[in-house]
Amino acid sequence: MRRRIGFALAAALACTVAGLLLAEGAALLYVSFVAERGRLFEPDPDLGWALIPDLDRDRRTGSGERWNVRTNGRGFRSLDEDLRPEAARRVLILGDSFAFGEGVRLEDRFDSRLAELHPDWSIVNQGVMGYGPDQQLIAARSDIAKLREGDLLLIVSYVNDFFDLLRRDHSGRAKPWFELQDGELVAHPPRIGLIERIRDRSYLLARAFRALEDPSPKLTLGDARTSGHLYRRLIQSETTDAVARGVSVLIAYHGRSFDDTWHPTVKLAVDQALRRSCSTQGISCVDLDSDLMGSSDRPFQPDGHWNARGNAIVAERLARVLARLQVLPSASRAPASGGP
Repeated sequence: MRRRIGFALAAALACTVAGLLLAEGAALLYVSFVAERGRLFEPDPDLGWALIPDLDRDRRTGSGERWNVRTNGRGFRSLDEDLRPEAARRVLILGDSFAFGEGVRLEDRFDSRLAELHPDWSIVNQGVMGYGPDQQLIAARSDIAKLREGDLLLIVSYVNDFFDLLRRDHSGRAKPWFELQDGELVAHPPRIGLIERIRDRSYLLARAFRALEDPSPKLTLGDARTSGHLYRRLIQSETTDAVARGVSVLIAYHGRSFDDTWHPTVKLAVDQALRRSCSTQGISCVDLDSDLMGSSDRPFQPDGHWNARGNAIVAERLARVLARLQVLPSASRAPASGGP
């Protein structure tokens, strides 16, 4: 009897495992060849995850439009792979999916439009989907160190950055995180375990993690103050040397006008953090919301990312601000218009 029960349990387990493997295989075939949403990331010991280098993959947006993801040898979807030393000006762009250009062709992304206006510039875009300011700045350290006087560090910052700074994981992937201890920044590496590695290979597990995650997390007032301090201190810490060399730092932020569910005191705390960051010597800011919201043409995709028109609006706004930063001596650069 015990042997029969054991055999039945083993058979049931084997059937379950076989069913899961078949489901996983079918899901991977569907997502790769029908939905065209193949794998883009691989685990990274310092950043939690990173774009796979040398990708050339077509994908479809949620509305069915096709776009291409082509990464270089460093794993970035960028016009230039490295900052060209002979360029009249070098621009290093950090950000998340908005900087990455999720859902749009590379030629329609805002930095491609800037490059058309300034063909003598070298533009490196290190935007990665899901990255918060902590991951963005860690990933860019070696390139920030290469920036020289007259160059620009452009940080594209969405309002959810203030929540991302408090995360220790994102959609089932571990990430690095910072905290303030006795007024000092303390860095913590991502804790990548077996679950994270399996999740990175399993479409079904990845979907499960995304389904369980709150799609629109909200900050408490305490969270907003904590993340605001982290945001300001982190940007200052990672850009101080660059600013001392005469590099311009521009924070292009957006999203403050799109969510009316935040409590007014939380919004005020976020605004104060941005205002303090923008008042730091060498750091300028520009608010993109008014340009995006004031457009008569819809600038957003159904999922909220900028479409081709939205990227054009951002490029036009940035071009005006960068023209102003370009003519000011490095020692006397003033904050750009459009602050919080």
